[in-house]
Amino acid sequence: MSELGRELFEGGDIAETDITRCEVRNVGEAVDNVLADNGWNKKDPVAAIVLSLSQDNERVLGGELVARGGDEEERQCEAKKIWANVEKDVTLTVTLPSMDAFDFSEGGLTSNFVDDEEVVHYFHVRDGGRSQPVLDNQLQELGIGRFSLRLVCHLASRSSKENGIWLKYHLMLFPETGNRMFEMTEKARLPGWPGFKIAEGAMAVLPAATVAWGCPVLPLMRTGRSFAEKPQSPDAAALRAAVAGVMRRAGAPHNSRTPVSLAANWDKTCKGTANLEKPPPLQWPQPGEKEKTPGRDL
Repeated sequence: MSELGRELFEGGDIAETDITRCEVRNVGEAVDNVLADNGWNKKDPVAAIVLSLSQDNERVLGGELVARGGDEEERQCEAKKIWANVEKDVTLTVTLPSMDAFDFSEGGLTSNFVDDEEVVHYFHVRDGGRSQPVLDNQLQELGIGRFSLRLVCHLASRSSKENGIWLKYHLMLFPETGNRMFEMTEKARLPGWPGFKIAEGAMAVLPAATVAWGCPVLPLMRTGRSFAEKPQSPDAAALRAAVAGVMRRAGAPHNSRTPVSLAANWDKTCKGTANLEKPPPLQWPQPGEKEKTPGRDL
């Protein structure tokens, strides 16, 4: 594992103009508007870090990744490669959700689970050379179970001073609902919890700073009160630490090849004999140790 180049972390204080252009009042349309103003074409996958500030805007209360965009393409896979007892010739077709279907409210670069009921999908079976849809009352008979999806992200190797910061994402499918996996073990929250990879790609992290401030990206700031009303923000060191707190909570996914190997890996995990915290190939460095002041005026 290597760290992102230190040359990306030059500079001192954050520019006042950068602070004011990163204010958001919510994590919905306000985020979309700021990203569009900073180069997002409203189509390609993109990510940002949102920090929630205290009511007086002087402290960072928490941070999370948000993702947007993405083509809603279809992915097909043989159902017997997901559920061991499924009948042959059954195919699962999943329409990949847009990125905003995934939330990262628990922090870090691994999303929460999105269950099958929230995903556009269908099953069909080949019968005598013809494809027939699988009805709901046939699922159990054919050995088909529930499933869920989530995004596992980490820094992409293409990140650089010239290219900006990028995340590689892995869209993982799990042959159970999120709640059912949590009933097995709380370790299901970890990025290395085994699943099946059905898609991958890269997304830029926006916005980029206009003035070097010791961090290669700017966080969007959900203010307690508008900056126009309360012209105060946390100091640059506190903001850098909060960004690092999100970006460093990352791990490599575990892609199983068959339902048998996945079941064996789940069993090892539940018995405490599997390591689910494999580090990603590239890590965000620890922020520099700098004196933190309560806040700063804009």
